[in-house]
This record gives sequence, C-alpha cells and structure tokens, in this order.
Amino acid sequence: VISPIDTNNYETLKAYNIKSGQAVESVARELVQLKGGKLIRYRSHNGKESALQNLRKASSERKHREMLTKNRKDDGSNFLKDMLQFVLSTNCKDFDERDAARSLIKSLLSEYEDEFMELLSDSGWLSTSSQMDEYTATAMFEEAGCTRTGSRVISKYLRATFGRKCIVPEQKLQAVAGEVVPATTGIYKWDHKKDTKLVKRLKIKYWYRDMKQGGGVESSEKRLQSQ
Repeated sequence: VISPIDTNNYETLKAYNIKSGQAVESVARELVQLKGGKLIRYRSHNGKESALQNLRKASSERKHREMLTKNRKDDGSNFLKDMLQFVLSTNCKDFDERDAARSLIKSLLSEYEDEFMELLSDSGWLSTSSQMDEYTATAMFEEAGCTRTGSRVISKYLRATFGRKCIVPEQKLQAVAGEVVPATTGIYKWDHKKDTKLVKRLKIKYWYRDMKQGGGVESSEKRLQSQ
C-alpha cells in the first residue's frame, strides 16, 4: 500500500495536484515511456546535470545481464553504454569513453576486488596458479625480518606484477603467527692460527630454531596430517 504524499515540500507535485504515491508511479512510468527507456537527464537545484535510469527487476542472473547489455532497437544503446555516456558528460573535456569505462571498473574493483579476480580467473584471463599458503608466507616474512607493514608492501607489489593475489589473505597469516618459533641468532668468533701465529680471524654469523618451542616438530607433523 502506497501512503499519501505531503506535497508541501514538493512544489511541482503540488502545482499539478499529485498527492498519491500511485500518481507518482504513473508519472514515473510515463517519463520512462516518453524517453523510450533511455537515460533521463535533468538538472538539480544547483544546476548540475543528473540522470535517472530505468532498470526492471530481473527474474534471474541471465535476465539481469541481458538488461544491462542488450541493445535497444531504436538507437543501439543499452544501460551500460548510457552510464558510460553520463560519466563521460560529467567529467573534464579530455575524458573519453575508455576513460569513463576505466573509472567505472576501478570503482567496482575497489569495492569487490575478490569477486573481480574470481571473474577474471573463471573467464580464463588470469592464471589459476595456487597462492602461497599461510605457513610458507609466514616463514618467508619472518625469516626476511619483515614487519607487518613490510609484508603488506611485498604483497601489494606481487599483486601489481602478476595481476592477482599471490599470497593468502592477511587474516590467515595472523592466525598462524603465534605458532612461529623465533630464531636464535649469534656470532661465533674463530681465530685461525698456525704455530701460535694468527693467520686469519673469522666471524661466523649463525641462527637456529629450538623446535621444542610452541609444539615444534610435533605441531608441524599434526598440520601436515590434517592437510
């Protein structure tokens, strides 16, 4: 049930005595019919160009894709082309249709990165090679002495270079971080002598891990058995 409208805040509705929600729907339908289903352009109170687009509710994903991309018979345009043209018209003069497409894609990518990469993989445009697992990645970052910020920078560059996430999400890395056994480091000094005469003085850097800490070998074996 559509409730009545208080027209005091809507001068045009008041002028034409449009008081019910049903009447507003009728006006909207006729506006869409008048524009032939195309983008309805108008100017807001501050004079800036705005637009409305008619998009019916689809019964399936296939129908929805058709509504977005199926060309109209009269002008060969469609919803996506209309959106590109609107984005194009509201930007600077040297902004072309390809720039408008990039702008829309970047906006979607910033909000739905995982879904975007999944679609690329499903479409065969992206390698489906497996990601580095959390244990290997954690060991790599820990042995390289990377902080959390450093690991994020490396992950970002890998993704930019290969076009996909090469390492599992950070949440998985944090989950195993507590299981990492810290390395013990030191320097062994050795004097090479011959007939009590110093020939060479060496400093040998070393590191090792006490596998008895944090479950050590036992916890590693349990992980391997569970995989």
